[in-house]
Amino acid sequence: MPASRPKSKSAEKKSPGRKSADKKGSAKKSADKKKRERVVVRRATFNDLDALVELNVSAYPNLAEDGVVWNRRNLEAHLRTFPEGQGVVEINGQIVASCSSLIVSLGRNPYRDHTWSGITDGGMFYNHDPYGDTLYGADVNVHPKFRSRGLAGKLYQFRRELCQSLNLKRIVLGGRLFNYHEYADRMSADEYARKVEAGEYRDLVL
Repeated sequence: MPASRPKSKSAEKKSPGRKSADKKGSAKKSADKKKRERVVVRRATFNDLDALVELNVSAYPNLAEDGVVWNRRNLEAHLRTFPEGQGVVEINGQIVASCSSLIVSLGRNPYRDHTWSGITDGGMFYNHDPYGDTLYGADVNVHPKFRSRGLAGKLYQFRRELCQSLNLKRIVLGGRLFNYHEYADRMSADEYARKVEAGEYRDLVL
């Protein structure tokens, strides 16, 4: 049997070159796609209700099964009570992220213990106080396909601008320790939160 022909040096060099070119081409296509995207941050409206209900289910499907995400009744109440505090991010006309906020009075001890249900009036925002001193961030939702793209940051900027325009003293946020149940038998909630802050763990919400 004849010996197999050895590969030439030039042939050996072509393969990594093609891989490098493929990577560059893929990166360029991704960059071009992002350039074509039209990103809009704006206030939510009643016309967005169907899309917002769908977004809540897509963002937290397990919680949706338990009935603990915003439903249409919640979202309608938010828009009636404090329309200025409800924000969305659109990409090419599709709502892919949203935030819900209300104003509360927290006075001299703004970081005192409270429950999410208590401070949001069971998620209905009926306790919204237009004469309060604090913008309270009750929730942020980002569609799974659009995460890690800075969309939540755009919504936090939406809140900062709102806080400044209304001359409020501060923004306080409430959220779940979404993945804490995976570590609850090993550490306290405070220790888990510190580890997430230090970058040792990743939490979907925190």
